[in-house]
Amino acid sequence: MIPVFFLNQTTCIMKKLQLLFLFVLPFSGWQANLYGQTVPSSCDGPDSLKTYYEDDALRISLEHLDNTSSPYYDSIPIPETLSDTVLGCLLAVYNATSLPASDSVCRFMNIHQFPTYHLQSLIFQADSTVDWVRRLIHDSSTNIAVIDTLIYRYALDITSIRHITGGSVLVTMTSPYKQNMEAMASRFAAQTGVTYAHQVAQYGDGNYIEYESFPAYKVLTYSWGWGDCFVGCTSRRYWRFRVYSDCSVAYDSSYGDPLPMAPIFPVVVEDVRAYPNPFSDELYVDGLEGSVDYVLFDTEGKKLREGTIEAGSVIPLNGLPQGSYQLTIQEPNGKRYTLPVQRR
Repeated sequence: MIPVFFLNQTTCIMKKLQLLFLFVLPFSGWQANLYGQTVPSSCDGPDSLKTYYEDDALRISLEHLDNTSSPYYDSIPIPETLSDTVLGCLLAVYNATSLPASDSVCRFMNIHQFPTYHLQSLIFQADSTVDWVRRLIHDSSTNIAVIDTLIYRYALDITSIRHITGGSVLVTMTSPYKQNMEAMASRFAAQTGVTYAHQVAQYGDGNYIEYESFPAYKVLTYSWGWGDCFVGCTSRRYWRFRVYSDCSVAYDSSYGDPLPMAPIFPVVVEDVRAYPNPFSDELYVDGLEGSVDYVLFDTEGKKLREGTIEAGSVIPLNGLPQGSYQLTIQEPNGKRYTLPVQRR
């Protein structure tokens, strides 16, 4: 009888070997023979799988509208026909399990769209003495038809209010619905007293999935980034798939930087953000607790400012020239975050 612990160890080793095989396979000479091979697949799946890729489909759709300069990029609702098509393509690649590259990007590396596009929150800076701003803060009604319609239609709720130097206020608003928040923010930007309005920004860099549409097929290009992804990934590898109208999938090609011997997972700052960004004279940092240390560097690595603040307090950065900077935040437990910021 084989000991249980030996079976467990053997199973663990086999799983590791399988993962290594999947990871290396897309770049081997044997895998090259699969380029262009079309396999049957499905653009459907259980609700759990659709939910798993829902945000990806919406963000990829926004990226596509932006990249193609589509007039629909100014629309607050994301075109459902486009997002449904993108979701179907994502499911088709996921379901193409006979392609080793599908397993690599969907299961082993688990590539999702980096959240460049926030789907539910916007932030704006405005003069707090302007009538509609005062009304919004105190009554949630502005007497501005465009703004009140947005608040009602998309159930916008104020989730954060920050009073800053000079009589301005930073307001964050969130909707329970997933929409094109940059388009919505542009409606706020057009109002009297507003100096800054954008979707809530996500800092750093990471993995992406690009969508392209051709008459005979659609293309999804998955990319894996690594190396200093806080500022901008220095290396990137790509996998390109074609999805046809019958949902069959072809693995088209793989290119870019050679992957390292061991997988490198990019670090994404999900809960820590600095705003407003670009800033004028001061920054707020959300997502931290207690007192934290901060250091501001220029693009050449020169230390410009440093100090300690309580979480939620303002970081004074007046007197700096316009340009790009790197803000490093360190918590008492030693955990460190690096955020790219810009002074306008």
